[in-house]
Amino acid sequence: MRLLRLIYGLIQRYVPQEWTDFLYDPEVNIELKRIWEAWHWIPDGLVILFIVWKIWKHSSIRKFNLLLKKAEVMDLERFARVYAQNSTMNRVGSLTDNDTPGVYIILNSSKNRALVYATYTLLHDVNEQMQGNKCRTLFTDLQSGDEISIRMIPFRDSGFKSLKAMEKVAVRKFKAGKGYNIEL
Repeated sequence: MRLLRLIYGLIQRYVPQEWTDFLYDPEVNIELKRIWEAWHWIPDGLVILFIVWKIWKHSSIRKFNLLLKKAEVMDLERFARVYAQNSTMNRVGSLTDNDTPGVYIILNSSKNRALVYATYTLLHDVNEQMQGNKCRTLFTDLQSGDEISIRMIPFRDSGFKSLKAMEKVAVRKFKAGKGYNIEL
């Protein structure tokens, strides 16, 4: 237990506060103590490695939360205006360069469900969802008048190494594995 206090002290002294907010969460604290009591014979290096891993894992969540704060929450009418402004077709019939890779989150606040998806064409794929070409259950809920909101987070300058990593954090944040993502 002395080692754990020493590690906490070092983390509090040398690691920025916003990276370690999760350590003060009672559930995480109980988890760390339980692991320490059950596996107190583990070499100190592994305990430190575990704590560093936890900090790294939660820093990606922190990074995503910052991106989420910047993302505009749009209703269907607002999305239709944004799509109309940015979806000019070229001669070939595909969207112009205004479409970008990223993650979109569609929240159904009426049924407390979410759809999170990573794509290379944000505007096009969200529009496909709204037309019912991808997730039929979401389209049915949309037609029945449920309250839907949309957030689009571009991948560029996000700080994530891959689109898939960004999507994993978003799915975990919105618990989308229990929502519409089950059907995809």
